[in-house]
Amino acid sequence: MTLSRRAVLAGLGCSCIACGAGARGVQPIHTDPTALAPLLAPGFRPSDGDERGLWQQLDRAEGDIADSPIRVRDPALERYVGNLVGDMVGDNRRDLRCYIVRIPLMNASMAPNGMMTLYSGALLRMRDEAELAAVLGHESGHYLRRHSIASWRQRRDATSMMAFISVGLAIAGGAIGGGTSGSVASLNNSLALSTFRYQRDQEAEADAYGLKLAEAAGYQPHAASRFWRSMIAERDASARLRGKRREQPSLLFSSHPSDEARMTAMQDAADRIARPGRGYRDGATAYADALAPHRMAFLDDEIKRNDPGTSLHIINSLATPTWTGALRYREGEVYRLRGDPGDEPLALAAYTQAVTLSDAPPEANRACGYALLKAGSGAEGKAQLQAYLARRPDADDRGMIAFTLNQ
Repeated sequence: MTLSRRAVLAGLGCSCIACGAGARGVQPIHTDPTALAPLLAPGFRPSDGDERGLWQQLDRAEGDIADSPIRVRDPALERYVGNLVGDMVGDNRRDLRCYIVRIPLMNASMAPNGMMTLYSGALLRMRDEAELAAVLGHESGHYLRRHSIASWRQRRDATSMMAFISVGLAIAGGAIGGGTSGSVASLNNSLALSTFRYQRDQEAEADAYGLKLAEAAGYQPHAASRFWRSMIAERDASARLRGKRREQPSLLFSSHPSDEARMTAMQDAADRIARPGRGYRDGATAYADALAPHRMAFLDDEIKRNDPGTSLHIINSLATPTWTGALRYREGEVYRLRGDPGDEPLALAAYTQAVTLSDAPPEANRACGYALLKAGSGAEGKAQLQAYLARRPDADDRGMIAFTLNQ
């Protein structure tokens, strides 16, 4: 069976914190972080024929993703993430490369040749470098413990590869950029088909190794369980607003133990390796600065997925400890886009608060104006629309706004 390099890319780049399966020359699986060490020497190149051929295709696939329209083209952000990976993997740093893609899902992936893909939805949900280190450490663990190549060897069959192909075409072709609900659902369905065979013990090993790498680099190892606790709360919030029970996590996580079991395992592993008095760092300020140029765009992509419980959970997390006009405006957008008449007062309240804050975007004035008009506050609504035009004199919808003002 001959596969395109996009198909190969997809087959090896699927699943956040969810890669791995049994290996040829199987290595013992460990969940004790202190028992883990790399299985690859720095500068590793494969000697087996099948893996050499795979790497050749992956090198070409890396060119595809590097040129993809959904790659986040910010050298400073890529350098920031790359340096963090390098701090954890030491002498293997030259063997790992991370690409950031604009897809509003909690996901990351690792290919056997050291190509890592980090989704914008993951960056949006993290609050500091320590949480990012846990995720990047997990993916690095898959590479250093040879999980990805084992996964590929186990699943080289037509049924699984069809799932890989659909994901690869979506990523390399840019179909997922912006995160429409249909494209995200398609991506999730493909990921479900491609990940249900993953072995939980390898995922547990990658979790443990990721914590070891992060701790050695000076990051608080308990950040991983803290982040997972937030993911549990996010899924609870999503289910609650839909009036349903929390389901098995998003299909990205189907290869893992239950949420609570995984969080507990991370907590236990962190307890085992944490060194009292070391003075761990969280890197919250540096992380906020690195994400600042992109955070609202990533949040807008998330809101477009139309999962209001998830979006509101993320917004409230970002607003701790301080609400901003940009966040209040987007809170209003979540309620507006939900389309429930009962949410109209909530949207209006959020917009009204947004326009009182100095960093509210001009669009907040426009949204507030229309919401006020709909609520019967004509004069106040028109004042907000006029404020929008004053702040956005070259607005594409200037004519429509002017027509409304003349009514």
